[in-house]
Amino acid sequence: MKVMCIKNSGDKFSEVVLNQGYNRDSIINLETDKEYVVYGISSLNGALDYLILGENENLPSWYPAELFEVSNPLQPLEGVAPHIHQLKVYFYTKYGLFT
Repeated sequence: MKVMCIKNSGDKFSEVVLNQGYNRDSIINLETDKEYVVYGISSLNGALDYLILGENENLPSWYPAELFEVSNPLQPLEGVAPHIHQLKVYFYTKYGLFT
């Protein structure tokens, strides 16, 4: 799946994201209007996060899904999770789906 970054600051974060530890002054390490590959999806306490390789990073990090719009909903053929359960994390890799 691919997503387009639509904002990179916390000025309009929802209460769910603010409860994750972000604040309204947060500046996120992403470029707006840039497409990113989603390497994993996490759902925890009502907050949906994407595992994304941000700018100037060597490893992917978790970012709130509300920073993005889905630009390409296609998921890998190796494995697709029918449900995302609370406290469950799914990783899509070239080797398949891992939980």
